Amino acid sequence: EDIIAKKMRGCSAVFLLLHACTHPYLLDAPQDANAELIINEELITNSGQFILLDKMLVKLSKKNYKVLIFSILMTFLDVLEAMCEHQNYDYIIFDGNKNFEERIDANPMLDMQAQDRAYCIGQTKLVVVYRFIIRNTIDEHVSREESIRFD
Repeated sequence: EDIIAKKMRGCSAVFLLLHACTHPYLLDAPQDANAELIINEELITNSGQFILLDKMLVKLSKKNYKVLIFSILMTFLDVLEAMCEHQNYDYIIFDGNKNFEERIDANPMLDMQAQDRAYCIGQTKLVVVYRFIIRNTIDEHVSREESIRFD
């Protein structure tokens, strides 16, 4: 059984659909003989969200901006880390696998919480939040439901 299948065991249908909207590698990632994620340009080109994210990161890094990316999907962070390595971006990942001293207590569910977290960890400049949502998917439905509850 591969790494992705182990992580997906027992996930709900909605959770699996959210994974599919984020990046297809979260459901079925190409792996080499050692069951390691194959890292190449397809890592970016196979996901509309990663294509957009990479374009944004290129522009933002040229201006020396810092970027915080929050996700409720731990597997997304694995694929994001592979993309950062492939594109030679400097990065640090804080997740639930780090001990208390190494991580920031952040699991934002709403954009405003993500923005507040940036200020809590010392950001003094303007914080802009971008949310990548794929139209006509479970991703859009969940976002709409969150907006209704938040309003």
